[in-house]
Amino acid sequence: MKYLFIIAFAFVFNLPAFCQRSVKEKEFINQVIADHNITYQDAVSNAGESMLRDVLKRSKSFFVYKFKEDSVIYVDSMGTKTRMLRSIAQPIILSEMSKGRFTRSRLMPIVDDSLMLSDSEIAYTLEQFEKTNNSKWSKALIEGAKQITKDTINSVFKDPRIDGWAYMYKKGINKFYSFSTPVFIRNDIYCIFYSDNSCGDLCGSGKLAIYKNENGKWTYWGTISSWIS
Repeated sequence: MKYLFIIAFAFVFNLPAFCQRSVKEKEFINQVIADHNITYQDAVSNAGESMLRDVLKRSKSFFVYKFKEDSVIYVDSMGTKTRMLRSIAQPIILSEMSKGRFTRSRLMPIVDDSLMLSDSEIAYTLEQFEKTNNSKWSKALIEGAKQITKDTINSVFKDPRIDGWAYMYKKGINKFYSFSTPVFIRNDIYCIFYSDNSCGDLCGSGKLAIYKNENGKWTYWGTISSWIS
């Protein structure tokens, strides 16, 4: 009996850790993933750590800017700067392009706020990402969502006999998400979080972003780094 107990104990503790360590994390993800009718990967993404390390290689100081959503400075071909809405400025540039006058015309986003992450905050974020690299999300993480395992994804897309996305579409999966553990900083005022989605061979996007807690509600604040295909 003693040996059976030891074997069972070893088996349990060799299972992948499930990453749902607090109600706070679950509440955050359920708020920022607005559409709960999604399919998400069970494995915690380590892309946030990779992206953050890549940014650190290219930048000595770590400023993150929050831009006004639809407000830009339009610079015309004569160098004149005018503040206007992006929705108004974009057609002007398209018109200039059609007339061959695009040489110096451009849009400059207007900075609404900025945030500088300290060395200790960056180190803490990387540490938290590293801790959960081999973790898995609970099936009860997102209310109403479906979960797909990383093993299933790998078996479908790495088998040369299977057209991965055709298989997924037949199964009713047009897109699947993955995301990192949320990392809370500054007394839980800000959170650093990576999320991405895949929807085809050349279809997908992801971002390492900062969210802010305002009156108990988490809202997108600004992007540290992003990609799109």
